[in-house]
Amino acid sequence: MALEVYDINANDMSTKLSTEYNSGIRKLLSTGYKQEKCLMVGDAPGDFRAAEENGIFYYPILVNQEQSSWEQLVLEALDRLEDGTYGGAYQNQLIWKFQENLR
Repeated sequence: MALEVYDINANDMSTKLSTEYNSGIRKLLSTGYKQEKCLMVGDAPGDFRAAEENGIFYYPILVNQEQSSWEQLVLEALDRLEDGTYGGAYQNQLIWKFQENLR
């Protein structure tokens, strides 16, 4: 599997829903990347909203479960993104866990 990282943003670089941040995702998509092959990895509701607003997938890093979240990303989620099985039930389960984790 080939993995490309287009952009990395930290909290001090921009707000997640700023025009600049969303325009970065739109710029990525305008270069020919397919939405179904793009994945936003984040740990905050703003990350999820930015992914949702731009029609790309979201992978949550869970609070107090960071190590296992990153391991699952590498060992499972990226393969699902590559083979086309990330969307639907799999992503919905991740988002549900993310929302429950924030409560």
